[in-house]
Amino acid sequence: MCVFAVLSCLFALTFFADNEFENGIYEVVSEQNAKVTMHVGEREVHLGNRVDFESNNISIWSETNNNDQFGFCLRGCRVEQSNSKMFAIVTNGKCFSLSASQSPKGGSIDFDFWGKTNTADDAKSISKFLNTDITLNKHPGHQLQTALRPTKESFKVGQKMPLEIEITNVGNSPVYFMNGGQQRGPRNNQFRFIAFSAKNNGKAIADTGDPLNFGGLAAFVTLKPGETFKHSADLANWFEISTPDSLHVTGLFELVLMNKDHEHTGPRWRDFAVGECTVQIKGDE
Repeated sequence: MCVFAVLSCLFALTFFADNEFENGIYEVVSEQNAKVTMHVGEREVHLGNRVDFESNNISIWSETNNNDQFGFCLRGCRVEQSNSKMFAIVTNGKCFSLSASQSPKGGSIDFDFWGKTNTADDAKSISKFLNTDITLNKHPGHQLQTALRPTKESFKVGQKMPLEIEITNVGNSPVYFMNGGQQRGPRNNQFRFIAFSAKNNGKAIADTGDPLNFGGLAAFVTLKPGETFKHSADLANWFEISTPDSLHVTGLFELVLMNKDHEHTGPRWRDFAVGECTVQIKGDE
């Protein structure tokens, strides 16, 4: 099982060009050294030399179920004669920022470049320039059965209210997903809860919890046919219950389904495992 840290961040923006510019990867430079200026919103971005590069590991993939946002990556990209640490890619008059990591290799430097785009047309343009196909997202065919249960028959007002979710693979193929990455904060945001109060004639209860989080450790889970994954969360981190009540609770657990190699440069299907239960809350007896 691979464990790593997930950080909440954005690292790619779409830039809009003021004029046509040759397709390619360019150094991002100071205004004094710029050969052309492009914009993201009202912010100017200054591009310098077009760099020669080669990579044998290029991929473009959909990042949403609807295939309307895309990521792309150039791994082990050899860049000749450049001292820059900031780059951008230009295709069809549009410029997209690149996140880059590097390692020296002889007289040149190898980069891993990462970028994003929010339209299929831009993804096609980048795909054409990089001469690689786009991998689209499609339903992976998973079959999961979900149960949600309170860990006690009833809870007292002011107590913690842990609920446990059970996700069972009832299909014929393994399911691969990520557990974690949203729990470094007051609550685990991989869970979502909706609660309705019997005392208030079935009205929904407001979420009064704190959703702030800073990522967190995550682990890949392989759920083989017939296996069950269990996880719990405290309902009191979502709802403040001050009087006895009976709650009808719908719980959702976010699933980011991946391929068996846990590749980040590929489609991930986003889904929710959903269960329901009744939670009894009693006063002091």
